[in-house]
Amino acid sequence: MKQYAFLAITAALGVGSWIQGAEAQQRPPGGEVEIVPVRQNFYMLAGAGANIGVLVGPDGFIVVDTGAATMTDKVLQALDTLADGTR
Repeated sequence: MKQYAFLAITAALGVGSWIQGAEAQQRPPGGEVEIVPVRQNFYMLAGAGANIGVLVGPDGFIVVDTGAATMTDKVLQALDTLADGTR
């Protein structure tokens, strides 16, 4: 039984390390928010503490997962960029 517990803990630590490494690769350098077009009128904001989904419509935005509070200003700047239609 102890052997299975050890294997489970080792696997959990390995998965946790892999996820942390994958998150670090997704973050744009310098703590910036990157606007990634996914489909027409749908974008992903990467690097805001989470990947944020943004649907742009005629009446405004639908934002899914607002990211980290420390990145609020940069997320709002990215939304302003989308609102200006420069993407």
